[in-house]
Amino acid sequence: MTTELAVVNPDQFALTTGNIGKVISDNLQGEQISPADLTRIHVPAGGGTTWEVPTPDGDSESLKAIEAVIVHIARRRAYWPGSTPTGEPPACTSADCVTGKGAPGGPCDECPLNLFKSARKGDGGAGRGKACKESKLLFVLRSGHQLPEVVVAPPGSLKIMRQFQFNMDRPYWTYVTRLELTKVQNKDGIAYAQIKPARVGILSQEQVDGIRAYAQQMEAVFGQVAVDRSDVDDEPTEV
Repeated sequence: MTTELAVVNPDQFALTTGNIGKVISDNLQGEQISPADLTRIHVPAGGGTTWEVPTPDGDSESLKAIEAVIVHIARRRAYWPGSTPTGEPPACTSADCVTGKGAPGGPCDECPLNLFKSARKGDGGAGRGKACKESKLLFVLRSGHQLPEVVVAPPGSLKIMRQFQFNMDRPYWTYVTRLELTKVQNKDGIAYAQIKPARVGILSQEQVDGIRAYAQQMEAVFGQVAVDRSDVDDEPTEV
């Protein structure tokens, strides 16, 4: 329940209460923020329960949990022909999971590639999942960071993220959320990692106002972030 959560310390997320967009713009001297500037965090393969978060120096930081404000959530779909990654861009994509662009394109809810059992395994055999992979992009802002990071929720984490969103009694950007990982298995006994979200704090109204202004400043960048095959191929398709 909301009343069981403490209000977050005012010093946390203090950057967002000011015009951080202007600060970044001034520091970049006119250069625009691009999707490539946002660190991407993947769910580990093989059922790993530790996040490996890239750092500016090229290394990674191992974290058992990510605590952040989810400032924006976006849905994506992408389809690659064949079962073996080739490095090629997807043949069809959807930025809203409603309309696909490319081949085959068209309404996603009518597409045969959006049906279960349309996927192909690595050996070319039929799988239980969908050939067109759906994911959610969680744009998370950790305290003390100026740019959000992108946590990619792959197919195996979509149901639990949807339930998490349903069960909130106020907007997700008004909470501090902890993202942990749990090891689960698909029906073939293959292990994969699943995101385990939980609310751990509530933002003050001043912090919420700052977060909303921040998200609006970043809206154009959020819309440009796409998925690649590594975002959705690190776990079994047939969950």
